[in-house]
Amino acid sequence: MSCYILTAEPKTRYGDQLSKGQIVAPPDDSVVSEYGFLCKASKAAGFSHYEVSNFARPGGESQHNSAYWSGTPYLGIGPGAHSHRHTKRWWNGRSNARYMQTAESQNLELQREEEVLLPTDQFNEALITGLRRAEGVDPNALLQASGLDVRAQSALSNLLKKGHCEWHQGHLRIPEANWPMGDAITLELMV
Repeated sequence: MSCYILTAEPKTRYGDQLSKGQIVAPPDDSVVSEYGFLCKASKAAGFSHYEVSNFARPGGESQHNSAYWSGTPYLGIGPGAHSHRHTKRWWNGRSNARYMQTAESQNLELQREEEVLLPTDQFNEALITGLRRAEGVDPNALLQASGLDVRAQSALSNLLKKGHCEWHQGHLRIPEANWPMGDAITLELMV
C-alpha cells in the first residue's frame, strides 16, 4: 500500500489553485496527525511500515521500489526512461517520435544524456533514499561506496539528542514518528 502526503507540484491543478489562493493547504499539524493515524491503523491491520510512504504485509514489500532505494543498478528502456549503474546515471529523451527515429537508426545514444555521480552525490543520494526506509542506512556501506562517513557529520550529534535520528541494529535511521519531517532531517546530514 502506497500512501503519499499530498504536495503541491508546479503545473498541476492543485498547485495552481494554491498559488492563486483559491484553496488553502491543510495545516502541517493536521497532516502529521493524519499520517500518525495512518501508521497506527496500518499496523493494526497487519501492515509493516517499511518506507515513508509504503506499507505491506510480511513478504509483500515492493521489490521494484526497494531496488531504487538500495541503489541496485537498473536499466530503463523507452522514451524518458532512466538507468543507473555504479557511479553513472543516464536517461533517454522524452519525445516518442524522436526516440523511434533514433531507434530505427540503431543509435539510441544520440538521444541519451548522462551524468557521472561524484562521491558527494553518491553519499547524498544514499541518505535521501536510505533514510526513507525503516532499516535506515548502513554507515559502513555508505563509507565504502562514497568515501564519506555519516558519523562525521556535524549535525548528527544534535539530531540524535533531539530524537530526530537513532541508531538501530548498526544502521542510522529516522524514527517513524519523524518521517513527515524526514526531508528536512536528511538535508541536515547532506554534504
